Amino acid sequence: MGLQNGSLQLLFLVLLSGIFYLETIKLTTCYDNVNNSDCYETEKKALLKFKGGLTDPLGQLSSWVGENCCTWRGVRCNSRTGNVIKLKLRNQFPDSYDSNGIAGGLGGGLTEAFSKLCNLQILKLNVNEITGEVNKFIDGLAGCPNSRLETLDLGYNQLAGTLPTTLGDLRDLRHLRLPSNAFKGPIPNSIGNLSVLEELDISQNQMSGSIPQSLGQLSSLIVLELSENPWEGVITEAHFANLSSLRELSMQKGSPNISLVFDIDPHWLPPFKLRTVPTWETLILETINYPETFYLGLEKACHPY
Repeated sequence: MGLQNGSLQLLFLVLLSGIFYLETIKLTTCYDNVNNSDCYETEKKALLKFKGGLTDPLGQLSSWVGENCCTWRGVRCNSRTGNVIKLKLRNQFPDSYDSNGIAGGLGGGLTEAFSKLCNLQILKLNVNEITGEVNKFIDGLAGCPNSRLETLDLGYNQLAGTLPTTLGDLRDLRHLRLPSNAFKGPIPNSIGNLSVLEELDISQNQMSGSIPQSLGQLSSLIVLELSENPWEGVITEAHFANLSSLRELSMQKGSPNISLVFDIDPHWLPPFKLRTVPTWETLILETINYPETFYLGLEKACHPY
C-alpha cells in the first residue's frame, strides 16, 4: 500500500511539473513576442514623416527601411512594449562633406510629427544642419498627454525663431540643450514649470529681452548656461531665489552692447554652492550701485570640489 501511495505521489508530481512547464513555455513565448515585436505603425509613420522633411547627404538614415523601426539607426524601443523611447541622431562626422561639398549633417526642418512619439524619453539631434523654427515641433511634443521626454538636445544646428510657451508643458524635462543656434527673443515665463530640470543651456544664440524671474524657481537646476546672448533688463536676487542645486553658472559676454544690469543687495548670500566662480572679466557686470556685489556674492557661493 505504501509503495502504491508513493507511485501515485510521483505520478502527481510529474503531471504537475508538466503543467508548470507548459505554462512557462506559454509565458516565455508571450514575452518573446513582445520583445521582438515591430514598432507601432503610428510611430513608424511619424519617423518616416520626420525623415521625409530632412536632407541626408551622407545617407545616415539609409537603414530606415523595413517594417521594424526599432532596428533603425538611432532608434531605441522599449523591449516590452515596442514603443520608441530614444532617438539619437547626433552627427558623428561633423567635418564630413559629400561629393558636392555639402556638409554631411542632417538638414531640413522639424515638424509636429513628433506628437505621435509620446513615449520618447531622449531626443538628441545635435551637431547637424537642421534649420527653421521649433514652435510646431515643441507644440507637438508638448501635446502628448503625460509626456515622458527627459532630454531634448538640439544644440549646434541652425534653428531660429522664438521658444514657445508650450516648452513649459514638457514637465519631465531634465536636460534642455539648445546652444549654438540662432534663437531670438526671451526665455518664456513657463520655464518655471520645469520643476525637475537639471540642465539649461541656451548659450551662443541671439536671445534677448529680460530673463524671467520664474527661472529662479528651478530648485533642481544644476547647470545654467546663458552666455553669449544680448540680454536686456535687470537681474535681482529673485532670479536665483530657489536655485539651491546650482553648481555651474555661465553668463559670459562677447558683445559690448549687452544692456543687462544686476541690482543685487550688498548683503545678499546666494542659496547655491558653485564648483567654480566665473572670472570678473567674463561676467556680464554693469551692476547698479554696487559693481562688485554680484561677483562677491558668487565668491561666497563658491564650493570647490
